[in-house]
Amino acid sequence: MPASRSSLTSNDYNQWQVPETPVPLLLHSNDPPTEQQVYRIKQAIAGAETILSSLEYRKQLCGRGDVCYTSDQVDEQREKFTEFIRVHTSVLSPYRRLPPELLREIFMWLVPLDSPHTVLSPLRNWVVPATRTCKTWRVAAHTYVPELWSFVPMVRLNKKTAEDAKYVQGLERFLNLSVAKEKVVSLRIQVYAPFREYDSLERRHPALEVLMKHAERWEYLKMDSAYRTFRCLESVRDKLSVSLKYLHVEIWRYPPGEPLDVFGSAVRLEDVTVRGLMPQDMALPWGNLRVYTEKVMGRGGLANILDQAKRLKRLEVTRSTDLTIASPMELPNLETLYLRYDDVIPPDNIIDKFIVPVLKDMQIIGSPGELIPHLIDLIHRSRGCKSLKRLAFRTQAMSPGDLTVLLRGTPQLEELDINHPPNRDAEMLIFNPFNDNPLVPYLRRLYIHSQGDWGDEATYKRIARTRCEASFLKLTSPSQRLSGALIKPLESLRFAYEHPALCATQQAIMGGWFDPSVGHGGGGGGGGDPTLQALLTLRNNLIVHLPEVDLGGSSGAWDLSVPKKRVFDVTFSRRLNGIFGDLEGVEVGDVKHIYRSDIHMTLRKVANIRENHIPGDEKYRFRERASEILKSWKPLFAEDLANGVRWYGLSKELIVMEFPIELVEVILDNVEERRDLEACAAVCRDWSALGQTRLFKSITLRKTRNFQQLLGIVQGSPHIASAIKRVKLDVMDAAKWCDDDATTCPVTNCNLNATGVNTVSGIVADILRALPNIRSLSLKGLYYEDRLHWESLPYVLQEAIILLVQDGELEELDIDGWVFDFPIHTYFRTFLSAPSLRRVRLKRAFSGLHSTPDYSSATTEEGEWEPVKLNLHELEIHVDDHLDANPQVKEDWSRLLELNDASTKLTLRVWLNTAFWSFGKTMDFFSGPAANVVDTLELTIG
Repeated sequence: MPASRSSLTSNDYNQWQVPETPVPLLLHSNDPPTEQQVYRIKQAIAGAETILSSLEYRKQLCGRGDVCYTSDQVDEQREKFTEFIRVHTSVLSPYRRLPPELLREIFMWLVPLDSPHTVLSPLRNWVVPATRTCKTWRVAAHTYVPELWSFVPMVRLNKKTAEDAKYVQGLERFLNLSVAKEKVVSLRIQVYAPFREYDSLERRHPALEVLMKHAERWEYLKMDSAYRTFRCLESVRDKLSVSLKYLHVEIWRYPPGEPLDVFGSAVRLEDVTVRGLMPQDMALPWGNLRVYTEKVMGRGGLANILDQAKRLKRLEVTRSTDLTIASPMELPNLETLYLRYDDVIPPDNIIDKFIVPVLKDMQIIGSPGELIPHLIDLIHRSRGCKSLKRLAFRTQAMSPGDLTVLLRGTPQLEELDINHPPNRDAEMLIFNPFNDNPLVPYLRRLYIHSQGDWGDEATYKRIARTRCEASFLKLTSPSQRLSGALIKPLESLRFAYEHPALCATQQAIMGGWFDPSVGHGGGGGGGGDPTLQALLTLRNNLIVHLPEVDLGGSSGAWDLSVPKKRVFDVTFSRRLNGIFGDLEGVEVGDVKHIYRSDIHMTLRKVANIRENHIPGDEKYRFRERASEILKSWKPLFAEDLANGVRWYGLSKELIVMEFPIELVEVILDNVEERRDLEACAAVCRDWSALGQTRLFKSITLRKTRNFQQLLGIVQGSPHIASAIKRVKLDVMDAAKWCDDDATTCPVTNCNLNATGVNTVSGIVADILRALPNIRSLSLKGLYYEDRLHWESLPYVLQEAIILLVQDGELEELDIDGWVFDFPIHTYFRTFLSAPSLRRVRLKRAFSGLHSTPDYSSATTEEGEWEPVKLNLHELEIHVDDHLDANPQVKEDWSRLLELNDASTKLTLRVWLNTAFWSFGKTMDFFSGPAANVVDTLELTIG
């Protein structure tokens, strides 16, 4: 007998060989399979899955004395069959059989339509990779989507490309791909030939000639070359007048006095950018322009803009000179004005020539002298600029009081970006609840650019207190309450400094913990505080070993004591590892120590260094450890953001109007991100409990070392325990859960084992008993080895789970990867017949189930079958593991699926793989008594 069993096992092992593929050619291409090939592939996959299911069962038998194969042999064959199934399943991917209409829709999404200045190079980005996927995709791209080829790669005009016939032929083929019979496909052209001169007679470039053949389809032209090259386009001037809409020219060689009228008749042209040298007589359809950008040397086109471009909406000018206009000119449609001054600007101010009644966005940079008086005049000339929303400017000087006058004329302003103003003007931004006429009441963003001017910190604390705190802004005057005019809170109040050390110093001053003896960025001696001294020393040691992470010191200059290059030797990695070890051992309890030492900025730069840059990083994980240290300090930063970094505290005499608690609950119910909920919970004491109840709405019991801490939370905080609605038991290590049976300690009412130590299962049972409002329970285990068996669980945990299912208010149950070694009708009666249960999902949850031949435990005293009474609305069954079930189980399932309420119909979702025969004949299963109670059936076999 042993010899016979051994021989049988050997034959089984020989039958486990992977079959030959029915479609060897498809495995090395992306071609779609035919219908016959699809049928053969599915047959091969089904056979491989059958053998794989058998291997899973044989895996459980490995190690017994009556078999001669080993676990390694089974694992080797399992890997082969798994790979066989994966490869052949990929051949059936729908991506291989997409219809041409769908491919066209996909390719159309690759065409960027958001910005008219998008001139991507298809050959380098996405078109060519997409068309190389397979022949079907290539044909679809070439035939159905000519728009893919509208972004012509940059054409470089030089001697090399002129003599390269393949380059010219390739460009011509590319342009022909964009030709469509049904419609005209516009082209976006880029020509790059700086300081090179070509013409259409003596010195011709064949690539430019090819481009000009399609000039009637040019919608966007970006051309960087000399004057003579632009003159080549005169031969296609009429074609350009029909199509050209966006023009970007850069001219770097120009003979004075020569005109350039190539684009003068382009009636559709509305967006123009000119850089380099602008010809004096450059003709443009000025009256049609909507957008004009200019950065030229010498005379520009601003005079023509002011005189003719009455439809202009956006104007950007840099280095404009020779503006011979006596009186201001009105641009009635201008909404955006960006001016950047230069040393070549004449003494008279350019903005004195404008009248802009509908201006919304204005930015003036580099103005000589005092700019604000000119801005005040501009506002007055433009009838108040009532629509101005954004104002940004830099000026060399500010006279006290001028900014206040300017802002009085722009009441609708929402964003202000300026230099550090005089303290007198900054004080006017403070909100006084008894002032009926607040300055810029709709301001949302305030940006201050400072060179490190100190002394007015108290003013900006009051601005932050009165214009950022929503509760303060509700304290309005009686007249404001009657008129309904409420001031808007600031969304952003930001100071910008040229050097990070200035930011750290100003933050310390604003926070009230500045200590000149300590300094920042490594300066100072630590002020005698041992923690701060340790952080400063470790930061300096890090910079000595990694100079590339230095921020430059508190003064902005390089510290001469720090080397500029890293000196590497064989002990470098060990020394750096020692520094990180010391840093990990420092206990930081005050976030101000971190801020004062700037150690967090240094660690951030270490964490962001590219991989393999630091010697020894693979062994000592320097970058990863830097990130972990920052994460360990995150609670300190979060607490400081909630309590200390606001720079201010509301006065006690102020009556703060609170949000209604119902409104707070609605707000928190719509917060999706966990980190946002954590921030809301840290706002105040009233919000803390509401935020915690939503943070603990769902818990997962996975890491056993955290169970004791969670038990303390739910037992000590009843509001958190009541808020938990969903519980998931995720068993990663079955041995830890299946510990010695627990007994209840009469003193502490805790579950203890024989040695008096709290057990894992006992703690979990205590947690479940402490949660009164569980609505959803998920039991999840491993799929194969070390699966959790119900019978191996201690009785105290079994009792807690059954009590929760049968006597609680559980509505959803999810079982995945647990083994139940008892009759199937007992399984249904224990877990699926609870009165409140409505939705059940069973996945890999049938191993060990069996049927009793006599049905003794499932019959009444009269001997008739007593069906399990279910109250389910949805039942989802996944049969995808080996089922240890006999043929009678199929009949049991059909008889057990009966509802006690004939008016309630069941939604049944069933997923079967090739092992579905464990239920017997599938049609018999669905045509039995279950057919009378199923309203919706979703069946998947795969």
